[in-house]
Formats: sequence, C-alpha cells, structure tokens
Amino acid sequence: MSTPVGNFMLTNLEGAGHFAFQRFPSAIETTGRVNWQPQDITIGIKPIFYANREPRQTRIDDLWLDNTESTNLSQSITDQIEALYGLMGETEKGRPPVLLATWGDRQERCVLQDLTINEQMFDADGTPIRARASITLIQFQDEPATRPRRVGTPADHVSI
Repeated sequence: MSTPVGNFMLTNLEGAGHFAFQRFPSAIETTGRVNWQPQDITIGIKPIFYANREPRQTRIDDLWLDNTESTNLSQSITDQIEALYGLMGETEKGRPPVLLATWGDRQERCVLQDLTINEQMFDADGTPIRARASITLIQFQDEPATRPRRVGTPADHVSI
C-alpha cells in the first residue's frame, strides 16, 4: 500500500470542489509521445517529418480511499467514489471538467480519462470502507485562438 505522507489532489478548475487522496501513491507513470509522419517515396528509406505531439498521459495505479482508521467505521467511502466518477461527467461545456492534479512540487492541468475502482474492504453490512483507485489523466491545453500554419502549405509560398 502507499505511504501515508503527502497528498495527491485533483482540483476541479471549472466548478466547486477538490479531491484529496489520503495516501500518496507508490508510483506515478508519465508518458509522452511525438508523432513523426513517414513520407512516401519510391526508392529507399522513407524520410520522416515531425507532425505534432500527443498530450502527456499520467497513470496512477495506487490511490486509496480508506476509512478503516476512522472512529466511525460505518462511514462509507461511497460518496468519495461517486465524487471521483463525477469528475468524468459532462459540464455545461459539453465535456468533463478541466482538473489541476497536484503532487509534491508538481501541478498539471488535465482531464480524467480513465477511472477504475477496486473495493477491497467492507463493514458488516457490506458497505465499502476501503478501495483502490487507478486513474489516467491527460494533459489539457486550451484550443489556440488561431491554428498554427503547417510548414509547406501554400500559405508559406510567396509569389513574386
């Protein structure tokens, strides 16, 4: 299980609320990708040209919702689970809200792409009191006001 120090927090930047996990994850995996486009030629190795970058993805498999150390063991974590799923719901903008993920000295604007909850401990009547959450966050960037021009388009050629 993860350590009980520090916090991993998700803050809703478009509405009320934030979500702080009780324990810091044991690992955070971040993935980036650059897209290169091979160009068609008839002979030899296809040259590649830079196209763009994919948004960075952050995967955390070790986040805990835990009420076992509470004096009120019958207090459910169901509200916490529903609050997490709520971060995937559509807003008035027609998409899930932008979040700010904060851990240590890092912050990243993102959206919640994937959420898996594994309920692992229950009280006597079956109410969940401990669950493990796995999430995937995708880096969020606002749409630019104007799209950048691509190199090699007719707009780049000048007639004299």
